[in-house]
Amino acid sequence: MSFKRTFSLKFLIGSGFALAVVPLYLALVWMSFSVRETSTLNKQTSIQIFEQTRTLSQVLQKAADVERKARLFLLLSAPDIKQPYERESYEAARAAFHQALSSLLAMKLDSNIALVAHELGEKETLIYQRLTASTSPNSPDAAMDTAFQGLRDSAMALSTALQSRVDQAFRALRQQSDTLQTTLLATGTALMIFAGLIALWLTRATNLSLRTLDAAIDCFALDDLARQAIADAPTDVRDIAAHMDELREHVIAVTAAKHRFMMQLAEDLTPVLARLDKTLDELAQHELIRLDADLATIAQTLKSHDQTIDTSVDTLMRLAQLEREPQEPIRSVNVQDLVLRIINEVQPRLKAKSIHLVTALSPLMLPGWETPLHDMMLELLDNAIDHSPTHGEIRILLQADDGHLLLEVEDQGPGIPYQHRNWVFQPFFRYPLTADSDRNRHGIGLAMVKHHAHCHGGTVELVDSKRETPGTLIRVRLPLPSEMTA
Repeated sequence: MSFKRTFSLKFLIGSGFALAVVPLYLALVWMSFSVRETSTLNKQTSIQIFEQTRTLSQVLQKAADVERKARLFLLLSAPDIKQPYERESYEAARAAFHQALSSLLAMKLDSNIALVAHELGEKETLIYQRLTASTSPNSPDAAMDTAFQGLRDSAMALSTALQSRVDQAFRALRQQSDTLQTTLLATGTALMIFAGLIALWLTRATNLSLRTLDAAIDCFALDDLARQAIADAPTDVRDIAAHMDELREHVIAVTAAKHRFMMQLAEDLTPVLARLDKTLDELAQHELIRLDADLATIAQTLKSHDQTIDTSVDTLMRLAQLEREPQEPIRSVNVQDLVLRIINEVQPRLKAKSIHLVTALSPLMLPGWETPLHDMMLELLDNAIDHSPTHGEIRILLQADDGHLLLEVEDQGPGIPYQHRNWVFQPFFRYPLTADSDRNRHGIGLAMVKHHAHCHGGTVELVDSKRETPGTLIRVRLPLPSEMTA
């Protein structure tokens, strides 16, 4: 698909649309002309056959009149009963017959029909010649009967020939109509298949382009800045992806600089705060401070602020160290034992708030770094305890699920509104967003959970609580080894 790298997505969409629509339009125009031409031909043939049939009916009717007048003229040819108007009537019938026959012959007839029509005219002329030249009595002889029978036979032959011509013409029209219908169906099917293939190709090219952009955006949405965007895409999409890659590299550089700054700041502040803490301890033990209540209160306040600064610096240190590879080796961790150990660590906090803990823990082994896993699970439980009310309940679920380790921690706190859920895993985000929020919470706990989960190839998400009451449920999924999922 290297040709995509030469053209833009706009060009591919335009050319694909033209390749799909233009042939269909041309085929529609051709079909319209073909149908109109066939319709015109059918109309002309039908009119021609109608005119020929009507003229033939007149010829046959006039032939019958001629035969009747000829027989009457023959019977009334005796001198004693001969009337002059009989000959005139016979002559008039003959003139009408020949006029109708001439009209029929003037039409576009097959050679067979024209031959039969000429034969009919010749037989009528033969009868006339015999009648006018006859000197026999006024009774028909065998020759005249034969002549009249020949006239009738020729008239019947002409009718049969024309009927055969009509049937042949309509069969040809039907065959032409069937051929046109088959051609239109085959052409339409072929063009629809061609248009479908073009649409499929265009859809695939568009999807690949959108997937390229989606991959570039996912680098930011999923914090997967190490992954580069796909290069196989149209020129304009590839340009956008290239700009996204430049932005990604810039974000990586800024993030690295930020972590270096935080690390350096924490390292610089640590000894200063240690000396300050020592000085405050010495000041609190000074005799003048102990004798003056106001000074003692001020010293205690300074000590409290010093501890807050210590916590903040420690938070910066921990956040800066997130991007570093864990120093301990990867080993198989008993996750069930790890969770039970963490529960034992937080028992004092659980008892302080009279929180009831409900657990459903399956024995699972997971290859990974034990310290990051410990920190991740401890942060989850600490976060649940922080947001749970007194006499509340926390549920912990640990089980294998579709080749993954599934860990869920659910509390009965106020919950997180949907519009804030994408932010809870970002550093320094705290909820509720009020002025009296806990100052000791710096908002990096869930960010650390997300980082540790990603380090183990997993995901973390905040989902709706399974309870009817408000609450927060955080779900962590970490991939298990294939031998443990078989």
